[in-house]
Amino acid sequence: MPVFPRPRPAALAGALVFALASTAPAAHAEPPPPTTAVDLPGVAVAPAVDPARRIETARSTRPVAPGVSLSSFDWYELGGAGGWIRGDALTVDLTAGTKVDYLYPGHVAAAEPLSAQANRTRAVAAVNGDFFDINNSNAPRGVGVQDGRTVKSPEVTIAVTVNGVTQRTEVTTAFPTWPRATA
Repeated sequence: MPVFPRPRPAALAGALVFALASTAPAAHAEPPPPTTAVDLPGVAVAPAVDPARRIETARSTRPVAPGVSLSSFDWYELGGAGGWIRGDALTVDLTAGTKVDYLYPGHVAAAEPLSAQANRTRAVAAVNGDFFDINNSNAPRGVGVQDGRTVKSPEVTIAVTVNGVTQRTEVTTAFPTWPRATA
């Protein structure tokens, strides 16, 4: 029976990039209050960790640049499949002149470290947001849109509906500049 490799996240994949019109950090900038998916209208999200079973041991937030802050946390979840959790969350205020865009190495099947992609564009932060072909080409496997243009797109992908349901879907282009998922 053939064994097919599963996609795995890695820093070699495409990334979201946060670049600023002005990259000088504010001296005493207070980060804006975070917005989570739970705060968004029409989005129902079940908590990944039951707060009643979680013991938070560390939390810190620091400014990265105007409108961008990084929060780091450690906690221990009791019982079941619990254990230690270490997380980092980048919060971006899109009303502060912050630009969000997609990075890739320049060719669909190319691989390049995320740090090189971020340095080339002078990004203040980059988030690995794709999967890649770990056993063959190292190419990113998800949908990529840069400056409103579809850069790459697999025929089949995984999508999350507005109701929070994960489904296998085909990706097509609705207009020359934006992907549209069809079930």
